[in-house]
Amino acid sequence: MQARVPVRVAIVAWTALALAACGGSGGGEAGDFMKQVYTDRAQGDYGAYYDALHPSQQALVSRDTFVSCLEKTKRSGTALKQVKILDTYDSDLDQEGIPQRQATVVVLRVETERGGKTLNDVQVAYAVQVDGNYRWLLGPDTASTLAEGDCPSGG
Repeated sequence: MQARVPVRVAIVAWTALALAACGGSGGGEAGDFMKQVYTDRAQGDYGAYYDALHPSQQALVSRDTFVSCLEKTKRSGTALKQVKILDTYDSDLDQEGIPQRQATVVVLRVETERGGKTLNDVQVAYAVQVDGNYRWLLGPDTASTLAEGDCPSGG
């Protein structure tokens, strides 16, 4: 009986180590970064949300304009319940204006409450390394709209 306990412990430890090495659903640094980014947005901290944006995309729109656009689409009465990392994986990247060619794709579930109802929104985000820190990317359509001086309809 005692011989089985160390084997079970070894199997559990090996499985946890293997999942961590593969990225798993724990998220790692990129996942934790994107979790904070989505938390900032959901809580209305649009300045911090902008500050974490890729510098090439920050060059397309001022911080004040970015924050103003998001303020216009803010949903009152919505409270953040949790942001959960569902998956992370590495991917090639080819996005105009972004020099990095590798990204970490982070799949998250943002759970909010509004009017007594729980809402779940699954988001796919891209995090890239810039000078040793992660930065997030706008989608190409949103970046283009902001570069033209307009606010995206969805915020």
